[in-house]
Amino acid sequence: MGRGSQRITAATPHQSDNDARRRELKKGAKGGHCANVTVTIDQVMAKLEANNWCCAVSGLPFWSCGQKFGPTIPSIDRIDPNGDYSDCNIRITLLGVNALRGCGSDADMRRIAAAICGINLTEHENCQVTQGVPLQEGRK
Repeated sequence: MGRGSQRITAATPHQSDNDARRRELKKGAKGGHCANVTVTIDQVMAKLEANNWCCAVSGLPFWSCGQKFGPTIPSIDRIDPNGDYSDCNIRITLLGVNALRGCGSDADMRRIAAAICGINLTEHENCQVTQGVPLQEGRK
């Protein structure tokens, strides 16, 4: 790790869990759809340990440069963005990965990341990503 970087501590997952609960309560108070948060800190910790404290999608380790917020801190990502925060529907990713994915799919995220990196996907990969509808056809 570079100078000025610090390893993410065990306190960080507690913040993520509390943030998820707070966000969902706020959505519900405003009349929006709110997901149930049933995942426990022990389940979050088990996922972090199973992935050796690395992002479940990118494999990159979590880190921060002395800041509480940034793209490389852990984030609880719902596999099904419309589902609950349950043990079977979450994974721990970099905040930047979770933000890039948003409410899209992993395939959407990979397509965007490939474009950012200048990687051209094959026509077959494009069709898989857009669920069989090439973008040119979808823009009529």
